[in-house]
Amino acid sequence: MPRVRLTELIRDKIRLRARRDHGGAHVALALRGRPFAVPGSAPTLNGGPPVTLPDPLPGPKLNIGGGKGHPPVEGWTIVDLRERTADLVHDIATDPLPYEDNSVGTIFCSHTLEHIARDRLGFVLTEFHRVLRPGDGLLRVLVPDIELAVRAYLERDYAFFAASEVSPADPDAPLGGLLASWFYSARANEAHGAGHVHCFDYEYMAGWLRDAGFSKVWRSSFHGSAAPELRAPEFDRHPGDSLCVEAVK
Repeated sequence: MPRVRLTELIRDKIRLRARRDHGGAHVALALRGRPFAVPGSAPTLNGGPPVTLPDPLPGPKLNIGGGKGHPPVEGWTIVDLRERTADLVHDIATDPLPYEDNSVGTIFCSHTLEHIARDRLGFVLTEFHRVLRPGDGLLRVLVPDIELAVRAYLERDYAFFAASEVSPADPDAPLGGLLASWFYSARANEAHGAGHVHCFDYEYMAGWLRDAGFSKVWRSSFHGSAAPELRAPEFDRHPGDSLCVEAVK
């Protein structure tokens, strides 16, 4: 297990916000993220994932949407709309991936699919399925988990939204406004793909993946991929907001 400094684990963990609405004053003291997850730790799934994956993972290895906040990693290709940070500039919502069928070893896609309109999501996931190798070709997806936000709304948990890294349009909005902007953040005249236009819980995401052709889909955990390589700190982000799902053909 790699050595991880305590300061790295607790950085940005605490956030304090005071606000007032028609229901009175609220002070939210929030601990950002889920319980501390140490990069490199083993999966926490009941019974483990339904596959055994090679270590290191097979290539080519694509970090799709990784142009914002993900450092370059040797052996990985960043596929993104952002020309400055992408190795391959590509719009996954409109254009087929420039890879042959069954030729890609791994796809990692973090906090990207919520930027894809519903009528284009099937195309995107079918492309992921098309290019991945059967058997050991792994897809790992992270998206905001609406189950967490809905539970926080029902429990009037302002601390969740204060700590969230899914930035609300108006952090001082009433609780319903915080929930709404947590789901959908696209704005008029915004650059293509910049805002959130879709949202997921596990069952909904798993249904999309199965409809795209994936034969095995399972819920993972933060820094808990079935693949040891993907437990490194360069990959998973937004621990307090993320749904983690993996799939193979």
